[in-house]
Amino acid sequence: MKKTFLCLSVILLIGCSTTVPQRTKLTEQLSPEDVTAFDIRVRLNNYATFLSSRIEKAADEIASKSEDPLIRENALLWKMNAILTSLF
Repeated sequence: MKKTFLCLSVILLIGCSTTVPQRTKLTEQLSPEDVTAFDIRVRLNNYATFLSSRIEKAADEIASKSEDPLIRENALLWKMNAILTSLF
């Protein structure tokens, strides 16, 4: 029983390590040969960084133009959340 389980596990591991990464429907629609999941992930990370910097600037502008402490606090929280979100 243990030998059978061990053999099946080894075969399964070998089979998993030799499979070609599957392309998603999105990557096939974009460009079947050129776009990989890694490329999309890099683009998404770049966009998240860009977006968080835009939110940071907007929050700074809102806080600088307002005298209301609640608005300034909310702008700061919005800015903090945007920066933290872009890190992950």
